[in-house]
Amino acid sequence: MANFQSLPPEIRHEIYLLATPARVVHLKAEFVNVDECYTLWRVSSYQGAFCHWRQSKNYEDRVRVYFYSNAPIPVLLHTCFESRDFLIKMGYQLAFKTKSHGPRTWFNYDRDILFKDQNTCDIAQFDPGDAIRVRRLAINDFSHCLYEVPGDLEPARWHNCHRLCLYPQCKEFTALEELLVVDWTRNAFPRGLTRDTGYPAKPPRKRHRYDTGNLWKCVKVEETSLLRTMYHYDPREELYHGPKIDKPRGYGPAPNIADWGTFGTRSAYLQLELVRCWKSQNGSAGEWRAPRITLMHLIDERQEEILQQKQKMAVDELRGLRQY
Repeated sequence: MANFQSLPPEIRHEIYLLATPARVVHLKAEFVNVDECYTLWRVSSYQGAFCHWRQSKNYEDRVRVYFYSNAPIPVLLHTCFESRDFLIKMGYQLAFKTKSHGPRTWFNYDRDILFKDQNTCDIAQFDPGDAIRVRRLAINDFSHCLYEVPGDLEPARWHNCHRLCLYPQCKEFTALEELLVVDWTRNAFPRGLTRDTGYPAKPPRKRHRYDTGNLWKCVKVEETSLLRTMYHYDPREELYHGPKIDKPRGYGPAPNIADWGTFGTRSAYLQLELVRCWKSQNGSAGEWRAPRITLMHLIDERQEEILQQKQKMAVDELRGLRQY
């Protein structure tokens, strides 16, 4: 009787690759001695005293930090020698070391997406050798950049970076091909969309560290999501700090959709802004190329099904407005 080992090596290798889906690797930083590296200072102002943390001297040399991720490890890395050897040759490796700790996260620079945790990774520094190899980077809390209509047709020629600018989020990753701006995550999926769908309030827990049954999926945000901006209220029905919910130009029973633009035109605007940021910080762009910018949801498979249903209902409702 034929068995798996009797298959040609090329077929076995293809099976190994198909059985190893590309992942979204949510990377976080853990500080070992954070209390030793920060000092507290106080400033008095007319509005009262406030506290703030600042880095102590020689912070970069003194801090001890490591990167880690709870993303499931590709199971075939730990199945047999042949599957492990093949996946390593295909690019899977332990990545993201720091000055004080070695790499401890399995990552494939050609297949996986790095989802940078904003709360911790913005403080820790990536190793330049690791950062330059990242091709696809996902960032959170910046989706408003693609929902708000720019006041001008193009950014100012002399651009000053600010907290709403994308450049500080990706400046370490000089070889990026795509910057994924995350709108909704699995844990922040709007509650209103899951009503009467039988969807559990919380995703199921991982059974083990190799469990791939509830992987995050990158779902491109459709242009119909711009319809959210026609409402006065927040359709998410929860605390939200994302895009403003304002009336667009031409608001009415049949809104003038042409005035809203598209995600494509807004992505092009942000790309030009990135180029001007890079030039202002580095003198010239040189061989650097701005990554394409895509608005994405990071959700699970069931949430994707729900979203597709709701989007179809929204489009059908919009088509019904044409009768008026």
